[in-house]
Amino acid sequence: MESLLLKGALFVINLLLAGVLWFMKQEYQDLKNQLRDHQNDLKQVKEDYFKKEDFREFKKELWDRLDRMEISWTEKINGLRKQ
Repeated sequence: MESLLLKGALFVINLLLAGVLWFMKQEYQDLKNQLRDHQNDLKQVKEDYFKKEDFREFKKELWDRLDRMEISWTEKINGLRKQ
């Protein structure tokens, strides 16, 4: 009787452990999939918004504007000096 009771208790414990492990495995897979999705999203954002070519165009435009401003200021200063 005690052996049967012990076997039954061990069987129930094994079932509970199996259930816990199954839920842990499912959670692990979900987290793994979420991580993969987030990494893909991050990669997409980097490709869309942080390309070096885009910054090159921005820098070129910025330097062109600064050059025009410098020329304008130089002309204004020279005009004031002549007066």
